[in-house]
Amino acid sequence: MPVSVQDVVTDALSLVDFIQFGEAPPPEAQALAVRTLNGMLGEWSTKRYMDPLQRSYDCVPANPGKIIIGTDTTTVPPPDILADLTYIDSVIAIQGQVVFKLSPISLAEYMEISVKVTTAIPAVYAWDYQKPNGAIWLFPQALSNLAIRVVGMPKIDLAGSQSTIDLDDSYYEALVYNLAVRLYPHLKRDAGLDPTIVQVAQRSETGLKDRNRRMRMRRARVPFATSGSDSSYWTSPLNTVSP
Repeated sequence: MPVSVQDVVTDALSLVDFIQFGEAPPPEAQALAVRTLNGMLGEWSTKRYMDPLQRSYDCVPANPGKIIIGTDTTTVPPPDILADLTYIDSVIAIQGQVVFKLSPISLAEYMEISVKVTTAIPAVYAWDYQKPNGAIWLFPQALSNLAIRVVGMPKIDLAGSQSTIDLDDSYYEALVYNLAVRLYPHLKRDAGLDPTIVQVAQRSETGLKDRNRRMRMRRARVPFATSGSDSSYWTSPLNTVSP
């Protein structure tokens, strides 16, 4: 279930002895804690090993040469995909039951293509990341009514005082203790920061990082693999090591 912002803020302020356990924080401290929490969530959103969110989005682009992706619906035309992505992991063209994986290129490489109006199954894409709306440029341009699927990592939504954070409760300890560490420079005390808080903050991220890495880990591919079930490096012609 999502994590309560108020619980995270109250517990973090209690850890640094700014408030007593169970006490409601004053408005100024509440606002500071929420701003600091949002700064931390923004940093986590840029780290693939901390942000666990993963989504796929299907669309038929209004413009065959690009997919508009973003959060501003007042533009003309509006976004084909309504999302705030930090990373794109794959772009796939779908024709019936067949899928075609597009290869990523840079926007500079896309701009170097001379004739961009060719229409076919797209082979490459270039992501022009802008706020609030960006574009995924396709080459060749997509065939009419061709569906495109984008798989990516959305940014963790900003938190409001009485809202929830779109993370499961396994993140609770990491949120509370890391927020406490970040709040301490604003709310220093003579006794200093309890070292246990720093230790728990660091330890609480370990399992989350490992899980998120494994979730996005692709299958290893080696150049000497064969289709035989008994193939190995030792039977490969690339092996020059004597028995």
